[in-house]
Amino acid sequence: MNVLKKITVSNIRLFAVVVALALASCGKNEITVENVKLNQTAGTIMVDAGFQLIPTITPNDVKNKNVTWKSSNPAVATVSSGGYVEGVSEGNCIITVTTSDGGKTANCTVTVIPAAGKTRAQVQAAFEAQGYTTTISQDIASMFMPAYLFEKDDEIIEVIFFTDAATAAVVKTQYDEVAQQNGFTCKQDGRILYYGTPAAVQIFEGIK
Repeated sequence: MNVLKKITVSNIRLFAVVVALALASCGKNEITVENVKLNQTAGTIMVDAGFQLIPTITPNDVKNKNVTWKSSNPAVATVSSGGYVEGVSEGNCIITVTTSDGGKTANCTVTVIPAAGKTRAQVQAAFEAQGYTTTISQDIASMFMPAYLFEKDDEIIEVIFFTDAATAAVVKTQYDEVAQQNGFTCKQDGRILYYGTPAAVQIFEGIK
């Protein structure tokens, strides 16, 4: 019995050693984040305009690619959970992305300059003063943030704030036909594209 007991204890200890070595080996083979980079390290935007930051994590086959975003000054520029940067007021700030695995970081310096023409605040205030409700248009916002939808009874208008007039002009060609089919008016005011019912368009054009 003593011999058998010794053999059993010996086997248990050997098994424990094997398990410990296996676990240690798994830990060593786990792929962790080594670095993160952004598609741009600096950007200049106007108030109400924005751009998309895209992180690249290495090595590429790391399992945990989750990241968090932070603005050093949200009063100047904000950043969404998906890395979209939007200008709020004139100034400078730093957008930082941090990996959940390893806490690796990368920065983008953002400069926000005054908006050309009407501002989002002006447009929103004018429509809300007329009893319109304001919502972000999700279908457009996913591509051309920021875009705002103003509604009141049967009156509606969508206003899209682009970074520049050239981009607004390109998108306008895509919306002209759709707007006409729905009885809407589609127009461009510099970097701003707007389309909606005649009454709502008239309010927009009266904003100074």
